[in-house]
Amino acid sequence: MSLRVALVRMNYSPYGGAELYLSRFARVLLQKGVEVHLFSRRWNGEEREGIHLHRVPALTYPRTLRILSFAAFSALALRRNAFDVVHSFERTLRQDIYRAGDGCHREWLLRRARGAPSWDRVLTAIHPFHRSLLAVERAIFEGSGTRKVLTNSRRGKEEILRHYRVPEGKVDVLYNGVDLERFHPGNREGLGGPLRRELGIPAEAFLLLFVGSGFERKGLRYAIAALAELKEKRVRPEPRLAVIGKGDSSPYQRLAADLGVSRQVLFLGPRRNLEAYYAAGDLFLLPTLYDPFSNACLEAMASGVPVVTSRSNGASELLEEGRGGEILEDPLDVSSIASSIKNFFDLDRRREAGHEARRVALEFSLADNVEKALGIYRELATRQGRENT
Repeated sequence: MSLRVALVRMNYSPYGGAELYLSRFARVLLQKGVEVHLFSRRWNGEEREGIHLHRVPALTYPRTLRILSFAAFSALALRRNAFDVVHSFERTLRQDIYRAGDGCHREWLLRRARGAPSWDRVLTAIHPFHRSLLAVERAIFEGSGTRKVLTNSRRGKEEILRHYRVPEGKVDVLYNGVDLERFHPGNREGLGGPLRRELGIPAEAFLLLFVGSGFERKGLRYAIAALAELKEKRVRPEPRLAVIGKGDSSPYQRLAADLGVSRQVLFLGPRRNLEAYYAAGDLFLLPTLYDPFSNACLEAMASGVPVVTSRSNGASELLEEGRGGEILEDPLDVSSIASSIKNFFDLDRRREAGHEARRVALEFSLADNVEKALGIYRELATRQGRENT
């Protein structure tokens, strides 16, 4: 059965976890003979051979109107075409399948409010952006238009069921997939060593990796604070931290300077050759406050790099029973983060955890992920065909 599928995402770029996942997902769909159409506000830096592109007009500012205009205009654009399945990776108003890769916004607001001053909580509650996003989210989950919701972790499914009136059978868990050939432990010698020399990091230095955009939500300030605690306690070796991702790093550069660890932190911005950075790293650190499922965690694991992340990251479900790293119960607990970093100074433990991380990642290939999605596509397309006859 040949399928004609529409994929929807506001921005299609080579940076950002969700965007990268969509890019790789679309390429595998093409390889499997699916006719792929992409509806997006903009795209850049990505080879698009074989993908039919549909530009969706949307306002740029303010962000409230950007969200609402893209949701409305993408729905109009989709109505002008016929597809077997519309699979949205964005909060929009027309889709057969919604991939909740950005998580549940209501849950994120609750977590964000933790420790925030009262004035911030009040402003957040009345802010048009958050109110609009919650309204679109409710329409997706509780409305009849969306036939299937896909979450990338059990935690994500539980959050949606807790906050919205949605039948449990409407929500399925489909863990992310990873390119097991691109992200491979065998890269360490060929890519990792040269990159360390390029960055001026000695071969014997302990290198932490932080990969993710949205530094506040990903917990970068707590990672930097953990470095400062290790420095204050004169723990050796003195770790270095490479920060990779989009966003304004200036507040975190000031924080590192204030805490006396600026020499230990490299702010590298977004990078396309992530496989080389994983090959150069000793430990992946992501004390995120909220993350439906960090793709970067799975990429690190596939690369044979142990992972320390918080339980509020859906990817931590792959680390259960201590497989391939450690789980932080509280991402705000700087002492706990520092302790977990120190636990992996031991080379034997690091190697053992890295081997286990790779073994776990082998269960989550991108090809298998796409094949499971195709099964859902075919089921929905067949059901729709029966309903139309």
